[in-house]
Amino acid sequence: MTSERSTLEDIDRQLNDAVSFCKSEGLSTTEVTKSAKPILDWANRKRRGKRLRNFLKFALLVAVAAFLWESETSYRWLSIGLKMLQMQLLPYWDWTSLFEISCIVSNPYYVGDLGPTEQDCKWMNDYQDVHRLKGLSHDNMTNNYILRNLPVIVLDATADWPATEKFSFSYLQKLYLEDEVYKDCRSCTFVANIPTLGKTEFLKSINTYDSFNSHWMNCEVSCMKSFRKYYRRPYFIPPMVGSSQQNFVIAGKVSEDKSATLVAAQNFPAVDKMTWISQIRGQLHVTLRSECKGVRDIEEIISAGDTLAFNNNIWWLSYRSTGGGESIALGSTGSWDN
Repeated sequence: MTSERSTLEDIDRQLNDAVSFCKSEGLSTTEVTKSAKPILDWANRKRRGKRLRNFLKFALLVAVAAFLWESETSYRWLSIGLKMLQMQLLPYWDWTSLFEISCIVSNPYYVGDLGPTEQDCKWMNDYQDVHRLKGLSHDNMTNNYILRNLPVIVLDATADWPATEKFSFSYLQKLYLEDEVYKDCRSCTFVANIPTLGKTEFLKSINTYDSFNSHWMNCEVSCMKSFRKYYRRPYFIPPMVGSSQQNFVIAGKVSEDKSATLVAAQNFPAVDKMTWISQIRGQLHVTLRSECKGVRDIEEIISAGDTLAFNNNIWWLSYRSTGGGESIALGSTGSWDN
């Protein structure tokens, strides 16, 4: 390092001596600059070449990282490696206290979820029946439902979805048990109100049950992406709501004489603020319970083609199939900044 510095100082001294000599010989600053142009051009080319090489290296690094991130195999190995590294770090640093922290660096201007306000509870108390609408605009959805934390049912959001034509118990069986993309995909949440060993065993026997309620969430990246081809983002959800990658399925069947007794409760993760559920086949009886004291539970039946949207930080959802026959719904979540 010392040798390099002394070399640079020697070069700088010689350049200054050369400039001083040229001026002493009567050359103007313009003439000196013109005489030094070949050296300056060479130096600029070297500098530009170095910048270009650094940019290309960075671009290659980003491309490799993106490829590894999108590759299912490398993603799994990377996850395994990081988990092993975390375990190795535990004796030296207890990182578990940071696991539930969503933001390591606090933002003094961020207003977190404070729960329902007094005005929110008043709106909920005055909201006797869930509105059933067609052609719901973004402004209407934002001002009258999202910002007021009120649920709404939209009647025309699934008209052009492939799921409305394809989904049935038999199709779900074939999709999750035989399709190369889905058959090895895990579900981060699987709930059923019947004894079962898991989603795979449940789907194998789905047509043998007389009455049941169930739901599961797609968590593998490949499954989440592939599943989106069966639906589109509901048109009424405004741009301010960012869509979650995860999506889920609700499947049930109930005999008419047992529909009043079979209930499966589901409180979707509160990481995202909005949940939307689109009924694809059959009917679903939903109950929304508010966190506000004194606000009555909302009970609604959503039929094929209906989409229910609500704030799942404010409302707790329970559901059960009703009406007899197959009941299938799909949905996802979304969030926005306060």
